[in-house]
Amino acid sequence: MDANMHVNNISYLHWLMEAVPQEITDHYFLHQIDGRFIAEAQYGDTIISLIEGGATSQSFAHTIVTKSNSRVCATANTLWEPR
Repeated sequence: MDANMHVNNISYLHWLMEAVPQEITDHYFLHQIDGRFIAEAQYGDTIISLIEGGATSQSFAHTIVTKSNSRVCATANTLWEPR
């Protein structure tokens, strides 16, 4: 949290990484990430980390939203390479 009670940007990265399937984190390393910070989450917000992709590839689209109003706070695309 910063002085204005906004979530630190590194928290968004932690949240999106939590949604990556264990199978991927066990056998792949994060090769590339392209992220966008769109809106601020604030103290007390409940955060939802959404993830799409990975069925036939090791790339994922991530979205971080607030539960109360579905405000998109951040998006990212990640690419994973075999270890």
